[in-house]
Amino acid sequence: MSVWKQCTIVLTLLIVGGCASTEVDTWPVDTFSAGNYQTYSWRTEPIRNSQGSADAIYTLDPIVREETDRLLKAKGYRLLEWDGDFTIDYIYAPGLVAGAKGDNAYMVSARAGLRPNMNVSQAERDNAIALGTDRETYNLALQINDGKKRHEVWRGVVTKIATDINPRSQDAVRSSARTLLSKLTGQLPDA
Repeated sequence: MSVWKQCTIVLTLLIVGGCASTEVDTWPVDTFSAGNYQTYSWRTEPIRNSQGSADAIYTLDPIVREETDRLLKAKGYRLLEWDGDFTIDYIYAPGLVAGAKGDNAYMVSARAGLRPNMNVSQAERDNAIALGTDRETYNLALQINDGKKRHEVWRGVVTKIATDINPRSQDAVRSSARTLLSKLTGQLPDA
């Protein structure tokens, strides 16, 4: 097998494996599309950090809003301060996934059985059990309501297994938020 073919296979496995830790669940866009929306407003005011808190939500809120605005603008939607054709809001909630395997345990199974060409030792099985504990997740939902009727017309939720529970920089938070929000807003039609 040629080196290029091997590199292609490895790269494909890395890309597919990297996507496996993110799950996207959205409503169909039929109802949203039927509204022929052109403008939007945020449903809630930005969160103000008047006490100088170090809580992550004060870092996350402006980033989620800026990235969502940027992505919706790229689709042709215009932000209005009030009375947009639709209103948008987000919900962020950390969570847990029970029994999710750690990144280091992707080839190891806790189940005994025949494994052709894989000599799995008892220590590796024990590690798989230890690494297969509850994992923290980032859960971000976007909710869109009709601006006039005030009823929900679309919702998207993205869940990602956390690889860094305490990101050290705003750039890391922004990069992760951009990726997750792109997966959600990518489902919406252009204005």
